[in-house]
Formats: sequence, structure tokens, C-alpha cells
Amino acid sequence: MAETILYGLAQELLKNLASRALQEIASAWGFKDQLKELEVTTTGIKNVLLDAEDKQSSNQAVGEWLRRLQGVIYAADDLVDEFVTVASRKEAVMTGNRFTKEDCRALMQLPVGITMLRELRSLNVSGCSSMRNMPSGMGNLTTIQRLDMFIVGTKNISGSDLRTATAQLRDLGTLDNLRGSLEICIRGKLEDPFPHEANLRNKHRLSELILTWGRQEDDNRKEDHEGVLEGLQPPSKLKKLEIGNYVGERLPSWASVDQLTRSLPNLVVIRLSHCRRCQHLPLFGQLPSLKRLALRGLESVEYMESDTSLSSSASSALFFPSLEELCLADMSGLRGWWKEEDIYIHGPETSASSVGAAAATVAREQHHLATTLSSSWQPPSFPKLAEVIIFQCPNMTSMPLIPCVEELDLCCINGNLMHTAFAFGSGTAPASKLKKLGIDDAEYLLSIPRDWLQNLPFLKIGRAVDWLSIEQVFRSGAVSSLRELCIVPSKDLQSLNGIGLEHLTGLETLVIENCSELGFSNSSSDGNGIMPWKALQSLRELRLCDLPKMRALPDGLQYITTLRSLRIVDCDGLEGLPAEWISSLTSLERLTLWNCRGVERLPEGIRSLPNLKYLYIRDCSPTLTERCRDSDGEDWPLIRHIPHIKEHSGLELDF
Repeated sequence: MAETILYGLAQELLKNLASRALQEIASAWGFKDQLKELEVTTTGIKNVLLDAEDKQSSNQAVGEWLRRLQGVIYAADDLVDEFVTVASRKEAVMTGNRFTKEDCRALMQLPVGITMLRELRSLNVSGCSSMRNMPSGMGNLTTIQRLDMFIVGTKNISGSDLRTATAQLRDLGTLDNLRGSLEICIRGKLEDPFPHEANLRNKHRLSELILTWGRQEDDNRKEDHEGVLEGLQPPSKLKKLEIGNYVGERLPSWASVDQLTRSLPNLVVIRLSHCRRCQHLPLFGQLPSLKRLALRGLESVEYMESDTSLSSSASSALFFPSLEELCLADMSGLRGWWKEEDIYIHGPETSASSVGAAAATVAREQHHLATTLSSSWQPPSFPKLAEVIIFQCPNMTSMPLIPCVEELDLCCINGNLMHTAFAFGSGTAPASKLKKLGIDDAEYLLSIPRDWLQNLPFLKIGRAVDWLSIEQVFRSGAVSSLRELCIVPSKDLQSLNGIGLEHLTGLETLVIENCSELGFSNSSSDGNGIMPWKALQSLRELRLCDLPKMRALPDGLQYITTLRSLRIVDCDGLEGLPAEWISSLTSLERLTLWNCRGVERLPEGIRSLPNLKYLYIRDCSPTLTERCRDSDGEDWPLIRHIPHIKEHSGLELDF
């Protein structure tokens, strides 16, 4: 009798194992091979059960074997049932015949039985953005090698009365085969008092570690954050470290001012984001292999290096010896690189009237010392730093020199930074190095010596720029080598007249984006409206994006016979393409209309564009879609000669 029940269970198990949804979820989560092995094993068991009844009557051992097998089959069936339930929930969102990670966005929990897959080698849950925790027992997966994300949390599925045990940091302690990248996401207050039991320090095959907390964490939990981070010391061979949404005021001892180079000497990439209460940073400059450093949202940091670090880094030959990319963003409290700069440059802020005679004497002596030091001490420079982004650091007035910079993007910074930190006039920087420059203030451009700009191929201008000053720079010929100009964004730009575009005769690419007040005057009496365009005889590509007041393309475009690519995106005010002169763009190869709902038809002249090879229309008016329909659309005869036509409202658009 037992063998009959088991045979039926085995058949049901094989049916579940063959489920398309289960096969897809196994492939997406990385245990397809193990699922195949289980299917083969179950098939073998089923075949053995066919003659088990005869053998059981003459052999007691067979009866015992059947009883043990019953427990195994029931456990396997329960596990597969869990996966089938999860998979069937997701069948409704399967993309074609493929189950992708993106399909798991709504998945809130893994099946509890996943912890029974003791031979599991890889588990990828990076697309499961709604997942709040993982099941308890993840430490059983001792053979796992790839685990992209480990989620720690105490909350169960919203609305559920069950308080199923969830994974804790200590579950990581037995996963010694982990390698590659690991992200630990901490949701809510941890019930794990011993985070060091995660034993990250001894997982020597990990190369990347990301530690993040939930965005809505309570600031009062800073002690919890500090204690957890203290216990999560990474292995010394780590190459990449990211920490996000940490609310502690101090970094752990293994990342303190003078310990980071000892505990993690091989770091290549460091990213700290939204650690808004953190006040002090380690000596990043002494890491010999550090190539990329990004700090975002560290609002409480006042100085990149504390007062004890000036002598150890600035005077040392070891100062960011490998750093190539630096990003400082949303650091409103940042004042400079070293705290001593106020003493070296300005002297102490004291006076005899306020501190008395004795204190005034001390102050005079300190000021004399500061003056002596300021005349002899020279700030260090980054030997290899090529890409610098500084965004929303309004109080930062100085930093080390960057003689090798190739890409410089500055937005919402203190103007003094241009004069003191970059030291453009020092003459030590190769003039031909700067390849990309992004600014939001004309003063920045005026602060850079002309020899730094003479070979500049790319310039991005945005925000509240003084366009008269920009016109002076363009007219002076300082950027005569400019090949690409991006105007993005600008709320003050109302016209392209008078900003000096006509002086950029070598310009090949022009991007105008998110200019809410920009329109184009096409009055026949407005000669100035045509002049800037007529001078751009090298222009190959034009991108017009998010220009709500643009009703028509500028008439001056008809004179740019070199134009090969025209992209118009998010311009709902555009009423149509020019019927009078669209045929003048004889070199045009690529035309894109994306989210331009005011365009309802194509002009007759489009059939006269001999080189047009690509036409992309996306999310425009339904009328235009109907008119461009293959074979029976009214505009189809105008475009059927174009080799590549794509019109849809999907998620992908190949440019």
C-alpha cells in the first residue's frame, strides 16, 4: 500500500517539476540544474516503485526503505509545491515564454523551503524590489557561491498575522563559499545582537560589498546602525565598498581615520551615499589602489580630512596615487578639504578687544605662524584624477589641485572654488587635457584660462547662466575647437539669438533640453532668427528635448544641409514638421519623433529625403500612428522607401 501512495506522489511531483512556470523561476533564480537533478532522481524512484510490492513481501529491508523514502518524497513534494505556488502567481506577468528578474518586482517573500536546496550554487533576487526579508535558515545553503542580495528584516508580508522567522545576519556566517558581489539590505530594527557572526571578514572570495539601510529609517536608531556596521567588517581583499542610508554619526573602527588603509588596503571603488549624519571620513588619500570615489548626501561632513590628517597626507608622496574619478554631491556642510586651511590662509578669527591682552598676544603669535606656513606650504595635487563632478556643494571653497583633469562637471558650487582650488593659472596643467566641461554659471567659464579651453571639444551649459557672458566667450574664439554643445537645463533661455552660436562654426552636435521658456521665432522679418543656424555648416546632429513652447522647428534649419540626425523628444507643443523646407535636409539619415503628441501628419517633402534610412515614431498622436500604418495609412506612401521604420509605444526604442 505504501508503495502505491508513493508512486502517486512521485507522479504528481514529476508533473510539478515539468511546470513551465517552475522551470522559468528556476532559471531566473539560478537552480535550474538542481531542479533537473531532482527530476531525474524522482523518475528513478518511480521506476523502482513499480516492482517494490513484490520485493517488500520477501524482504523486510525493502519495507524499511519504503518508510524512509516516504518522508523524503513528502518533503520534496512540499518544497516543490511552494515553488509552484510562487511560480503560478507570477505566470500572469511572464514576458512571452521567459521568466525574468523584472517579473519578480511584486514578489514579497521567497518560499521557506528554499533553505532546503543545500546544493544551490546561485540565487539572484536583484529584481525583487518588494521583498522585505528572507526566510530563516538561509545559513543552510552552505554551497552557495553567488548571492547578489541578502535581505535582513523583521517584518512579515503586510497584513499577515503570521510572524514567520526571518533571516538574520548570523545566517551569513556559514556561507563561506560566497564570491563576487554581495549586497546586504537591512530593513527595520534588527533583532540580531551579534552582527559580527555574519563573519564577512573571512569571506575572502568576496570582491564587492554593498551595505544599505531602508530609506525611511528613524534617526534615533543611529546606535543600532553604528553597532551593526562595526560588526560587518569586510574581508581585506575587497575591491569595492558601498554604504547607503547609514544614520550613524561615525564610521566603524575598521574604517576610521587611520585604519582603513590597514583593514581594506585593496579598495578600488568607494561609494558612500545619504549617510547624512556621518561627520568624519577616513583617509581615502592613502589607499594605494583607489580609482573611484563617490560621496553623495553626506550633509554633516565639513572637511574631507580632519586636523590630524594634514601632515600625514598633504605632506606625503602618497596622496590619492591611483584616483581617476571623484564625485562630491549634495554635501551642503562641506567647507573644504582640510580644516587647517582657515589657519594657513586666514589666520585665527580673534581680536584683542574680545579676548584680552594675554590672549591677543597668543593670537598674534598664531597669526605669525600661520602666515609663515601659508607662504611655504603648497597643497598637494591629484596625480591621475581625470574626471571630477561637484554638485550642490555651495560652501566648499578649496580642494587639492587637479592638473590632469579631462572631464569637469560643476553645478551649484562656491565661486571661490574656481579661483583657489583649481589653480588654473598655475601653469602646471597640460592645456590639452580638458575634454568635457559642464557648468551652470558663466563665471566658471570666465575663470578658466583660455589655453585650457582652446582644445575643448565638449561643453554643457545649464541652469541660471548669464548668456551675455557666454556670448562673449563664444565670440572671443576661446572655444573654437568645440564640437558638441549641450544646453540643459535652462529656465532663462528664451531665444537662441544673441548667445553667440554663430561663432561655433565647427560645432557638430547640438543638444537643447529642458528649456521651458525657449521658443523659435520664424517671422520672415526676423533675420537674426536665421543667422545662428546658417553659420553652423558643420552640424551633424541636433537633439531638441522637452521644449514645451516650441511650436515649430526653426526656419534656419533648412540651411544646414550637413544635418544627419534630428531627434525631437517630449515636445508636445510641436504642431508639425515644416512642409515648406523639410526636403532641404538632403543629408538627413535619422529622424526621431518621441512623445510629440501635437504632430498628426508627416509633410509631403519627407518622401524627397534621399538618405533617410531610419524613422522612429513613439508615443505620438493616435492620428499619426494611423496615418503611418503599413500599406493602408495615408502617410505610408511618403515613408515606404525608408529601410528602417519603427512605430510603437513599448518600453524599448533603438536609437
